[in-house]
Amino acid sequence: MAKGFFENFPTMVYDNDGKGQYKEVVDIFRRVSLRNNLKNYIQLPLLQNIDGTQKPERLANLVHGDPKRNWIVMMMNDVVNPYTDWFMGEEEFYKYMLEKYPNKFIQLVAGHVSTSIYLPGETLLNLDATVIKFDATLKTIVYTGQDISGPESIEGNTSGATGDIIVDSNSEFRAPHHIDVDGNVVDNWDYEFNLNEAKSQVSVLNNDYIDRIEDEFKKRIT
Repeated sequence: MAKGFFENFPTMVYDNDGKGQYKEVVDIFRRVSLRNNLKNYIQLPLLQNIDGTQKPERLANLVHGDPKRNWIVMMMNDVVNPYTDWFMGEEEFYKYMLEKYPNKFIQLVAGHVSTSIYLPGETLLNLDATVIKFDATLKTIVYTGQDISGPESIEGNTSGATGDIIVDSNSEFRAPHHIDVDGNVVDNWDYEFNLNEAKSQVSVLNNDYIDRIEDEFKKRIT
């Protein structure tokens, strides 16, 4: 059976609380990447399709016969954080979006003057709303507080910036993220969804090269 990921790491002496009480701990700060030519040579020519239930441990058990070889699966796919770098199922993705985009947004009219800039942290006049960020290009204000409906002119208490609402309050994950090459507005949800979908295909290691890759890893980690 393969060793767990951190069992391959060297140890270091570390003073966790700065009180001069040193302990031997695993040196988790070591980072290793496979040589590109080796990685391209040993991966299977076809990608493996996964669903939201197939986390690195489960896929490692399915493909390599051992869940402790999850580190091989992660290295083959450049995964650093398995919670955000790995494909998420529908429920997991929705929770992720709520946590990453917890605020509300409103959109101003396309003709909003670019020099009229709302400031992070300021409140909006006569409204229970605090600005988190303002995007002058996309004409959006991300904020916390009450729902805001148009048509209404809003003013920043500190900046004095004024603008007219064209899109009422909505969840921040529906706020525009960017404009694509065709001039279409891509919102946060679609942007993150496409990134996540791209992770549903993963590269897996040919089992003929398991011993070779483990040896390579040990040489480079020590």
